[in-house]
Amino acid sequence: VCSSDLFPSHDKVLLIVLSGSGKSRNVIEAVREARRIGMRCIGVSGFDGGKFEGLKLNVHVNLPIQHMGESEDGMMIVWHVLVYWMREQANLELERVVG
Repeated sequence: VCSSDLFPSHDKVLLIVLSGSGKSRNVIEAVREARRIGMRCIGVSGFDGGKFEGLKLNVHVNLPIQHMGESEDGMMIVWHVLVYWMREQANLELERVVG
């Protein structure tokens, strides 16, 4: 994984990763590289969290659901909550800057 390919500009960037099992090699490598270059990372996983438990995630939301489809459904709910929270934060910052 090359950070310049994955994260061309990582200043103030947050990496959010989702993995049903927490064992997806490409996702794990992306998190390792992101943490190496100082990015903040949030991980959402199902089952027992897989290898996400050993990663240096800033936040790890584990949905201990033992069915992949249900786990993915739960991850989408968490994803929507995160997106709406980020939108609200961006709106607050815009109001602060613009006035």
